[in-house]
Amino acid sequence: MGSSGLIALSRPAVSVQSLTLGGAPAAGILRSPWTLDVSALVRPYGGGTWGGTVISTPYTVTYTAGWTAEDLPPGIRQAILTAAELGAAVPVGVRSESMGPVSRTYSEASTLSPDVLALLRPWLPLRF
Repeated sequence: MGSSGLIALSRPAVSVQSLTLGGAPAAGILRSPWTLDVSALVRPYGGGTWGGTVISTPYTVTYTAGWTAEDLPPGIRQAILTAAELGAAVPVGVRSESMGPVSRTYSEASTLSPDVLALLRPWLPLRF
């Protein structure tokens, strides 16, 4: 967790089941599929050489990532249809992996059209 009180999630979240800060139950706000905001719960520390910093607090977040076909966001649905249409005309760099019951199919971002990337932008991970 950064000094801003934001927690970056490793996968886009659909919902948050639980959050603990410093071992105590807490509530945060899901600001985007990739960001959980706990800034209201983080206390600034006024001492030290650099002035106001935030004391690092251990946290645990349990959340659901991914969508079913029924609740897939319209932008992602359109991106899939557009990519499939383009992929049928010109093969793209699609890759697939499976490990036990989990499977992922993906394409390198450089092989996606600008139109598809624009539709997916709200769900792409933040770059720091």
